[in-house]
Amino acid sequence: MIQESGANQRLSVLNQRPSILSGPDLLHELVRPLDHDATAIDFLEYGSKRRKFSYKDLHSLSDALAGSITERLAKLESASPVIPVFLPQSPELYIVLLAILKAGKAFCPLNLDTPTQRLKFILDDISADLLITSSILDERIRAAINIDVVSVDKELCDREAQPIIDLRRPNTKDLAYVLYTSGSTGKPKAVSVTHHAVTQSLLAHHRHIPDFARFLQFAAPVSAHAE
Repeated sequence: MIQESGANQRLSVLNQRPSILSGPDLLHELVRPLDHDATAIDFLEYGSKRRKFSYKDLHSLSDALAGSITERLAKLESASPVIPVFLPQSPELYIVLLAILKAGKAFCPLNLDTPTQRLKFILDDISADLLITSSILDERIRAAINIDVVSVDKELCDREAQPIIDLRRPNTKDLAYVLYTSGSTGKPKAVSVTHHAVTQSLLAHHRHIPDFARFLQFAAPVSAHAE
């Protein structure tokens, strides 16, 4: 960014006439299609147990969960567009995030060490109707909040009995996710990102990333640290 001097000061921004990049315009549509047998997630649990999920598995599980989410929210008169997620780094975390997007909602990931007051503030701020967690964390989270809690492992175990439900395709201007700043200088602030914004960002960065077979993730996809 360059600032010009003189009476008619103005800011000149690089890429003043940005073009819309071609490609998927919804975040979950960036994930490879259902019939792809390649490994999507290769997870080492507790340093010993290895769990692998193909793209076919990832879509099958997230489709079933998306149907369950849609069915639950259909019973509400005015459901929140944002669903909070309280899960550790795991394959289930990614299945849940994908399912929420497929259900036409935005996800809001929460750190497991989030203090109760902060947790309540965020849930109230996004007008949350339900929260997705695991059965291991179920009792702890139910003691802290007063909204519907869904245990993803139980939902996925029952997926065979779940009917096929038509899923609403979100608009590109709809929210994809909401993250909260650390709040160290005051109340946490929401950072809301639309499908259009995040897909265009990922497509723009894609050409700079080499064609690796796999990536090792260190960063937790749960919070925004900018104030």
